[in-house]
Amino acid sequence: MLKGIRHNGVTVSVQDWSPWKKLPVLVVNVDGDNTAYKVASFNSKATADWFCDVMEEFFKGLKEGK
Repeated sequence: MLKGIRHNGVTVSVQDWSPWKKLPVLVVNVDGDNTAYKVASFNSKATADWFCDVMEEFFKGLKEGK
């Protein structure tokens, strides 16, 4: 599982870090930085899937402005 969004060199994604973590995690990656920052853990895979669906709806129709 890897779902995310990238903007201005920052990626926020939900990732499966098994076997190190049993449940999905919310991760931030910054371009040029070789580290993935775990910022949250989900209580279940179902909750992680729900979060992805809600975020998809949240970002639907938004346009990138300059």
